[in-house]
Amino acid sequence: MRWILKHKKAAFYVLLLLGFVFMLSQAKITLKEEDASSAAQTAPPAGGEQENKDLPNEASFEVVQENNLLRLKFDRKTGHFIVEDKRSGSVWRSYPNPEDWDNPGIAGSWIGHMQSPVTLQHIDFNNPNAKSKETNFVKEQGVVTKVTETENGIEFTLEMPSLGFHIPVRLSLQDDYVETAIVDEKIEENGKDSLLWLRLYPFFGAEQSGGEEGYLFIPDGSGALISFQKQPSAIKQLYQERIYGSDAAFINNPSSRNNISMPVYGMKDGDKAFLAVVMEGAEYSDIIASPAGVYGNYNWIGTQQHYRMKYMQITNRAKNKGFETYTKDSRFQNNRTTRYYILDADQADYVGMASRYRQYLMEEQGLERISPRSNHIPLFLSILGADRENGVITDRYVKATTFSEAMQMVQELYGLGIMNMDITYYGWQEDGYSALGGYLPADSRLGGESGLKNFIEFAHSLDIPVSLEVNYELNNSKVNGFAPRYHGVRDLAGSIMKFTANSGDEITVVSRKFIEKAIEDDMDGFQDLGIDGLLLEGIGRYVHTDYNSNYGGTRTEVVRSDLNVINTVKDAFGTIKLTDPGFYTIDKVDHIEGLIDDYSYDLFSTGPIPFAQIALHGLKTYTSMPENSRSQYEIDFLRDIEYGAYPSFDFTMAETADLAGVYWYTPRSSTFADWKTEAVEQYQKYNEAFAQLQDQFIVGHRQLAAGVFETTYENGTRIYVNYNREDYIQGGIHVPALDYSMVRGERGH
Repeated sequence: MRWILKHKKAAFYVLLLLGFVFMLSQAKITLKEEDASSAAQTAPPAGGEQENKDLPNEASFEVVQENNLLRLKFDRKTGHFIVEDKRSGSVWRSYPNPEDWDNPGIAGSWIGHMQSPVTLQHIDFNNPNAKSKETNFVKEQGVVTKVTETENGIEFTLEMPSLGFHIPVRLSLQDDYVETAIVDEKIEENGKDSLLWLRLYPFFGAEQSGGEEGYLFIPDGSGALISFQKQPSAIKQLYQERIYGSDAAFINNPSSRNNISMPVYGMKDGDKAFLAVVMEGAEYSDIIASPAGVYGNYNWIGTQQHYRMKYMQITNRAKNKGFETYTKDSRFQNNRTTRYYILDADQADYVGMASRYRQYLMEEQGLERISPRSNHIPLFLSILGADRENGVITDRYVKATTFSEAMQMVQELYGLGIMNMDITYYGWQEDGYSALGGYLPADSRLGGESGLKNFIEFAHSLDIPVSLEVNYELNNSKVNGFAPRYHGVRDLAGSIMKFTANSGDEITVVSRKFIEKAIEDDMDGFQDLGIDGLLLEGIGRYVHTDYNSNYGGTRTEVVRSDLNVINTVKDAFGTIKLTDPGFYTIDKVDHIEGLIDDYSYDLFSTGPIPFAQIALHGLKTYTSMPENSRSQYEIDFLRDIEYGAYPSFDFTMAETADLAGVYWYTPRSSTFADWKTEAVEQYQKYNEAFAQLQDQFIVGHRQLAAGVFETTYENGTRIYVNYNREDYIQGGIHVPALDYSMVRGERGH
C-alpha cells in the first residue's frame, strides 16, 4: 500500500495492465437477442484460438437414405448431414463449404457456431440479474444420442449436458428435398437455464463469394436478392425478420422492412441452388440472411426458432412503468420443420426457386390452375360508399357513391367496352368506411338494403360479381355485443391493444375468437344480400399473440382462427378476397388485393424480384396498388406489366376534394368522371398483354440491361419492359422508352 501511495503513476499503469490482462482472460463473445442488429454493425475480428478448428470428417458420414435423385448422409458424431444430388453431382452440407475453411474470416465463438448443427440462446430465470447468453453445440461439448433409423431417414437427439438441453431432431429424405424437424414434445430443459431461441443448421449450404454468380434469396416484399460480393461487404448488416410479421404482444426490434408473407428463402451458388420452405412453426420463425463480411467470409441464410420472447412487465396502475422480462413458464410449442428443395442445374436461379414453390403450393396446398371467366381479363374495381370526417360537434357523414350512382358507374364502364369487371364495395355500412366491426344493415343514406340488392342484381345481370369489404379486426361500433374490456386483444401485462386511426381515435383490436363468432352471426345477413364474397381486411395479414383469457390464443391459434373465419366465408360464398395476406391463407384466398411488388431498400439487397408473382400467376388473380392511387404512374404501370398484375381502380362519384378530410379513405384522385376515359385506355393495354395469359405460369424472368426486363410465360409469350427514357434496341428486341413490347407465343399450356 505504501508503494502504491509513493509511486502513484507507476501503480496506476500496473493496475491498468493487470485489469486488462484479467479482462482478456475472462473475455467471451455473447450476443443478446435484443442486440442482434446492433452487433451486426461491426464484423467480429479475425484471429484468436479455438481448440478444434476442424469441420466434420466427411469419411465418417454414412448413407441413411437415398432415392433416384438424392442421397442423404449422416455423421453420428457431429449430428451434421450431407445431401448429394445424383443429377448434377453437386453436394450440399449442413455446415460451411470446407474448401474455403482455411480462411473463415472470423474467430472465437463464431468458429464454434459454424461447426455446430445448432446454435442457441438461453437464460437462467432463477437469477434475477442474469443476462441471455448465446452458445453452440461444439462449445458446450454436445453429444449425439438416441440415433434411430426411420423409414425415410434418421432421428437423434442433440444433447448439451452442461446446460441440460436435449434437442430432438428428425431428418428425412423425400423426392427432391431433405426435411429437418425439431420434435417439440421431446425437447428437454433439465438444467437451470431455459431456451430462448435456437438455429438448426443455420449454415446449410454456406459459401464464400467466388468467381461464379451467387446470391441469397430473401422473402422481402415480393422477393429480393443479396448478391455474393467478391469483396466482403462494407455494409455490416444482416437481414432478420419474423415470418408473418412481428408480434405486438412482445418487445420487438424497430424495423421499417416489409412483413414476411412467404415462409421461404433460398441460395444460388453457380449452377446449384436450393429453396427452403418453412412449414410447421413458421409463425415462430425469423429468417436470417448474412452476406459475407458481416459474420465471417461466408454467405449464409437460415431460420431462428423462438421458444420464449421478451415483454414489458408493467408495475404500476398507470401502466407507464415496468421492466423487461421473458415468458418464463410458457415455452412456445410447435414442431419446427423446414424443407430444403435441391434444384436441378437448369432450375438453379430465383425463377427455379419460385417455380418449385409453385409446385409445392399445388402439390401440398391444393392450389389449381385458374379457369378464366372470360377471354378478357377482369378489371378489379373498388367503389367507396361513404366515410366520416370531423364535425363541429359530432362526426360528419360524407357520401361518396350511392348504390344507384354505382349502378350508373358500372353501366358507363360496360358501355365503354369493359365487360369483365370484379367489384368490391367499401363503406357501404352504417356510418361509412371508418365504422368498423359491425356491418348490417346497409346505410339508408346510400339507398339502404333494397338499394344495395338492386345494385347487386344489376351487376349480376352483366355477369359481374360483387364483394363487400369488411374489417372485423378493429371495432369502434360495439355491435355484435362487442365490449373492449372483454373482447379486445391483450398483451402479457393485460393491456388492451389499440390501433390509432387517422382521426386520432384509438380503436380496439379484436380477439380472433370473437371475430369467428361475429362473422358467423352476420353470415345469414350477408347471404340474404346476394353478394358473391367478402374482402376481409386484417384477417390473414397480422398475427399477434392474444392473452385475453377467454378469447385469446397463441400465434399458432391465431393462424388457426384466421383459417376458421376464412372457411366460414368460403363455405357460404365460395369466394374470398384478402389484402396482401400471409401465405398460410394462400390455399383459401381467391383474389389478392395489393400484392406487394417492391422490397425494403436495404443497402445489401440488389433489388426486388417477382418471386411471389412467379409462384402465383396462373393460380391466383392479384392486383398491386390501384392505378389512380400511384405516385409514379408510368413506372408502376410498367411494374404491373412486368409482374403480371391485373388492373385496378378506386372510384367515387363524389369529387376527391370533398373527401379530403375523411378518416380512412385517402385516395390521390378518385373521381370517376376524371378517370373513366383513362381507365378504359389503361384496361385495353392490360388486356392486350394478359388476355391470353390468365392461366399461364411465368417460367422466365431476367434483366436484359439496366432498367430493361424480360418476363416469359409457359406458352412462349415474352414481355419486355423498359423503365428508361431512351428506347432499348438490342438483338432484334425493340422496347420504346417507358413502355413495353411483347412477342406472342402459342395459346394453351
